Amino acid sequence: MADIKKIARRVEAMKHRATERDANMKRILAVRKGEIANVFSDVFPDAISSPMVANFVDVSARDLAEVLAPLPSINCSTTNVNSDRAKQFADKRGMIANNYVYTSRLQTQMYPGADQWFTYGIFQKLLRDNSIISMFDGSSIVNLHALILQLRPFTRIS
Repeated sequence: MADIKKIARRVEAMKHRATERDANMKRILAVRKGEIANVFSDVFPDAISSPMVANFVDVSARDLAEVLAPLPSINCSTTNVNSDRAKQFADKRGMIANNYVYTSRLQTQMYPGADQWFTYGIFQKLLRDNSIISMFDGSSIVNLHALILQLRPFTRIS
């Protein structure tokens, strides 16, 4: 029974640490759904149409995902181009590799995966990179405070 309570405490601690991230993800999803005026209500003057901006954000994310999503072609080559046996072996390896790609349905998963990465993954990467870059912009006390804030998610709660 103590193990279950310990697991429950750890789950709650993980939820607590992820609260800010989850809130950011909800705001990003709202922007992608076209609700940018609700997320950034004080940003848009009356002259700018917030649905048009929300559509621009969504279309841009979709365009970037379409650029990232196509699979490269898989061609296995041989170092010995004079041997028919080596060419046949390379062709067979290429067929095997292409079969793995085909049976894994990787092509159908690439676009949603790229879209998710551009929607959520790159945002988390930018947040992480900006927090690291800010360490080099202040005094040693400011840097120490920034480092402590970054290490907080790794502390154990007993």
